[in-house]
Amino acid sequence: MQEGWGRRPGATASVRTARRLRRSLTPQEVKAWVWLREHGHLFGGRFRRQVPVGPYIVDFACLNPRIAIEIDGDSHCHPDALARDGDRDAFLRTQGFAVVRIWNTEIGRDADTFLDLVRTRMSPETLAS
Repeated sequence: MQEGWGRRPGATASVRTARRLRRSLTPQEVKAWVWLREHGHLFGGRFRRQVPVGPYIVDFACLNPRIAIEIDGDSHCHPDALARDGDRDAFLRTQGFAVVRIWNTEIGRDADTFLDLVRTRMSPETLAS
């Protein structure tokens, strides 16, 4: 293998998967990423995309404060997927993350609506459910 090509030393499988996912965002994830990159500071920190957290890869995460945002499509409607999402959310909460789930169809056309939705879903009443 040529010098400088291939797998970086120490990259785990989840890191490699996260890198691949960063290159294949859905159109809704692209919108959310642009808005979080531009306005994420309003939540107190800087967001990253496709972040490995334990055995999972979170769509968007702010590490300080700990916020995880998942953008869900139709595949998350099935009972098995809902159960997996519940396990994932429980794990993320044990790691100190506030978990916010948003459906693809809720992304909308403008940043203000999206950011208000994130803010609303982060409320203590919503996070307790």
